[in-house]
Amino acid sequence: MQRRELSRAAPVDFLICNRSPTRLAALISARPPVHRWINVRDETTTFMYAENTALRSPAIPRWRASQPSVCPPAAPTLPQIDPTIRLFWIFVAVHVMVWTLVPALTEPNRPLDMVEMLYWGHAWQLGYWKHPPLPAWIAEAVFWITGGATWPLYFVAQTAMAATFWAAWKLAKEFLKPWPALCAAALLEACSYYNFMSADLNNAIVLQPLWALATLGLYRAITTQRLRYWAVTGA
Repeated sequence: MQRRELSRAAPVDFLICNRSPTRLAALISARPPVHRWINVRDETTTFMYAENTALRSPAIPRWRASQPSVCPPAAPTLPQIDPTIRLFWIFVAVHVMVWTLVPALTEPNRPLDMVEMLYWGHAWQLGYWKHPPLPAWIAEAVFWITGGATWPLYFVAQTAMAATFWAAWKLAKEFLKPWPALCAAALLEACSYYNFMSADLNNAIVLQPLWALATLGLYRAITTQRLRYWAVTGA
């Protein structure tokens, strides 16, 4: 067994080894109780020693050789939660709620581009002379499911904005710290294409989250070389 010599100047009372002989056990029982116990590990043997402090607790019984030396377990550390995650989703929820209610209450008539999407969507064609068919399909599907209500079309347009915010926020977090990344995504709200002009469900609105997600996927595809990110970019 490996031994350690304790100098008189060291702030240590005595040494207890896992394989302590009877002589050390008797020494332990003769010593007064100590205030704190610390584990020290080396390559071969685990030792336990006590600090030579003036704090003595008479309520603590003297250590006996029959009692095992057990140190209290360390308190578990909770993982730190990024507060900007909750703030981002609060920001997105407020945006979707506000810009769904505002046009629904102030614009009883549907915008022209939305009417055009509904007109095209009735035919369910694979392509139209002016634009790709996806926005027309989405408008017609929402119109049919909701029984012709207008406010769900505004809500779908804002979900497209929410997806754009999310992709911009995720891409910003690749380069910035959490708070600047949150500010970068929130600053998009200052652009009119993300607030006043976002109520009209058309090709431009549907295209914004697709461009944002494709940009995020391209960055991660280049940095990680994973096939799923290349698929997001359409490669």
